[in-house]
Amino acid sequence: MSYNKDVRAILSDNCFACHGPDQETREADLRLDLPSNGSPTNAGSMDRQVGQDVIERIFTTDPDLRMPPASANKPLSKRDQQTLQRWIQHGGKYQRHWAFEPINKPQPPAVSQEKWCQTPIDHFILNKLQQRGLSPAERADRITLIRRLSLDLIGLLPTPDQVDAFAADDSPKAYDQLIDSLLASDHYGERWGRHWLDQARYADSNGYTFDNPRTMWPYRDWVINAINQDMPFDQFTVEQLAGDLLPDATIEQQIATGFHRNTLINEEGGTDAEQFRVESVIDRTNTTGEVWLGLTVGCAQCHNHKFDPISQQDYYGLYAFFNSTEDRNNRGPEVTASNPGQQRISEIDRELARLAQEAKLAKQTAGKENETLKWSVIDPIRQKADSGADFKRLDDQSLLVSGANAVEESYHVTYQIPASKIAALRLETLEHDSLPSNGPGRAGNGNFVLADVVLRAADGTEIPLNSFAVAEHSQSGHHISRAVDNDPHTGWAINGSQGNIARWAHFTLETPYQAEKATELSLTLRFWQGSSPYNLGRFRLLTAATVPANANLTNHKIEALKQEKKSLESKRVRAMVMGELAKPRPTHLLIRGDFLRPGDPVAPTLPQHLLSSTAQESKNRLDLAKWIVDPNNPLTARVFVNRVWQQYFGKGLVETVEDFGSQGTAPTHPELLDWLAAEFIESGWSMKSLHRMIVRSAVYQQASSDRHEVNEVDPLNHLLGRQNRLRVDAEIVRDLSLSAAGRLTRTIGGPSVHPPQPAGVYAFTQKKKSWPTSTGPDRYRRTMYTFFYRSSPHPLLSVFDTPRFNVTCTRRSRSNTPLQSLMVANDPGLYEMHEALADRVIKEKTDTTARIKHAFRLCLCRHPSDDEVDFLTHFLNEQEAQFKAASESDSERMAWIALSRVLMNLDEFITRE
Repeated sequence: MSYNKDVRAILSDNCFACHGPDQETREADLRLDLPSNGSPTNAGSMDRQVGQDVIERIFTTDPDLRMPPASANKPLSKRDQQTLQRWIQHGGKYQRHWAFEPINKPQPPAVSQEKWCQTPIDHFILNKLQQRGLSPAERADRITLIRRLSLDLIGLLPTPDQVDAFAADDSPKAYDQLIDSLLASDHYGERWGRHWLDQARYADSNGYTFDNPRTMWPYRDWVINAINQDMPFDQFTVEQLAGDLLPDATIEQQIATGFHRNTLINEEGGTDAEQFRVESVIDRTNTTGEVWLGLTVGCAQCHNHKFDPISQQDYYGLYAFFNSTEDRNNRGPEVTASNPGQQRISEIDRELARLAQEAKLAKQTAGKENETLKWSVIDPIRQKADSGADFKRLDDQSLLVSGANAVEESYHVTYQIPASKIAALRLETLEHDSLPSNGPGRAGNGNFVLADVVLRAADGTEIPLNSFAVAEHSQSGHHISRAVDNDPHTGWAINGSQGNIARWAHFTLETPYQAEKATELSLTLRFWQGSSPYNLGRFRLLTAATVPANANLTNHKIEALKQEKKSLESKRVRAMVMGELAKPRPTHLLIRGDFLRPGDPVAPTLPQHLLSSTAQESKNRLDLAKWIVDPNNPLTARVFVNRVWQQYFGKGLVETVEDFGSQGTAPTHPELLDWLAAEFIESGWSMKSLHRMIVRSAVYQQASSDRHEVNEVDPLNHLLGRQNRLRVDAEIVRDLSLSAAGRLTRTIGGPSVHPPQPAGVYAFTQKKKSWPTSTGPDRYRRTMYTFFYRSSPHPLLSVFDTPRFNVTCTRRSRSNTPLQSLMVANDPGLYEMHEALADRVIKEKTDTTARIKHAFRLCLCRHPSDDEVDFLTHFLNEQEAQFKAASESDSERMAWIALSRVLMNLDEFITRE
């Protein structure tokens, strides 16, 4: 009989509260958590007389003597009574708690199905299954595997082309190559950075009732970048706990300490600043214990821990490491975050210096060049729009657009030109009384956003344009250069104090185009504002054999560069970091945890009876951080690999990932846990290596289908006889919609954004919040960048179980409620994705069946069955008929939107198989 396996949980649940480590609550001076010699290493046995007394008290029928007493409401079952009796009769031998024992790397056990195993992990899993007479599940199909891997490693859907390529690749290296490509993606850092931010209790606001905004996103960027770079976890730890104390600490290492600046800040009037400073130190102590040690050290804030060997003295020894941080009135030090565009700023400075010299030389010839510049109108002979919009050619050879008006639009116009030389284009945007507000755009305010300009020769060859352009007027934030920056989500617009009037823009060719005879040129104009149609309503095109005066062009280039530099410089922010006082603040044990009742002085010390320390001296957070990631510390590696395992299988090998102490659950596969922890340390604490090892395993690649024979033996699937189906996290619910609809803005990092949310969110908060709904590309950023108010998170996040991050979160709950389905169907931001998916399939496929199959695969990756196609076809026709009966003008599009809502509301859509 094993104390750790059979006895400890019984004593911990029923006896330690009164007969455990806490001297203040200990009854009868009897301690049952340690052997009779009192050894903190649990080396020894229960005293024979004590054992006889325990047996007598648990079996007596006298209610005044029976243990546990009736008042505890914890009666022992007959089985537990017999277990304790057998243990005591066999000597009552104790063992040190498994989590505090050194990590010894075991040999993977031998198994009979060696061919099934892909990694050593599989030997441990298969061995347990075979002990229970079970076999593993079959391997998931390739489409399920690529979707599973993509969701787990980057949190985004694979495209149909990627799915097809993987499904068709029968190379034995195909799966490993897929893993490597996903681990190399910058989105990997976003996906796994989100899990770490949970533990860092990341938010964009201070908390409490005022809950004012704060700038924390530079820390978020640091986390994403560190994970993408595969920063070793020991370094990842040290920089976050004590980066400011490293020799010659860089700005980035200081920003890393934002981990512990994520504490709440109380800005209410009449509060005691010292009280909330102490609250922050307590939070940092508790968070460090839970995140890295997997222990509920906070239980010892007011008294000795009732279940684990952590005294109140130990607690304040840890507390002292954080008590000398520089917090002034709940504030602390800040640094200017290094600008991600700093390299670009340096390039701009060099270019500005060159252009300034060029401008001086150009002034002498500017007048002569302007005199020779002549523009010629060219004749449009064919035109079409992706949306099917109508074009009318006017007498001045301009084109007037009407009819369909899509959010994402492209015009393709073919022009007839004579034999000539072309060095520049002039696009004139013109007014017309048929356009909203007289145009020249088709938006409600008469504006447009020209996202891209492409010129092609008759054979389809692209004729490159210079990256600088000149316009008569550019709207703020929509400079003309954005129409030639190869970014489909930026563009030129013309709104201004004069309203939307006729304007012109000049584009120059990189190399003049010489037409030796009359020929055709085609021009593509792409439009995109993000949420509404912002297309051009009337325009014409002119050409010139020479370019506008160099001095004038140079000045426009200078102005554009200055605007870009100003924009980059405005993004510099002050990042909240940790800092140490020059003179340490005295620390006292707080009686009953009350900051007004200081007790004996305490120095920064490591837990005395919990773990052995290799540190000779412990003075500050840097010493603490180094001890935490010392390879001899048996907790840190076990705790981390267990949390990673949890994300891949829905629960950890130790299910209570936040508690490795006596009250936590025992590991289902203790040898595997130790093997993973040892391998993690030996790999140089490489997080990517750990991820690669797990997803390469056969146990990870199993199908998730229900198995009757496994359910009978292991209904909760602890033995992993199949993969678990997991509903994705809240952020990924929206990311999948963005991904399927083709609207995702893939920019990595930067300030938080404000996607659409329902009205009235702040009706019940003490202080009304500002929510400037994002437009343009920011509207479609990944959901992890959504601005997070602790007092009132975005409703989508709350409905799908995102915590408020007032404290650390090491495992999220997964609920299943009708409100979630209603949210996916009706949230304004998600409804935009229903519309976008509908527009995408209408644009990309021509017939109904092809569109249905395309929409299905964009959402679910797999091919629909014939029955599914039939059902969706019937549903689509039914919806269109209803919309027609209601006299809806665009009944076909509305029917496709309805179908998109169905697909995105499927359980399969938001589930990782």
